[in-house]
Amino acid sequence: MKRLLASAACLSAWLILLFSGVSLGGAIHLLLVVALVLFPWRAGAAGV
Repeated sequence: MKRLLASAACLSAWLILLFSGVSLGGAIHLLLVVALVLFPWRAGAAGV
């Protein structure tokens, strides 16, 4: 559950910064990468 919350926080921060026009030289996309890495992919597959 903690990984899901951390992933959602990173994704939210990425979207907010992206839509507000902050690019940080492309480094902002590292937040998206972190969100995808933290997302608990196996937890979703276990429910299927």
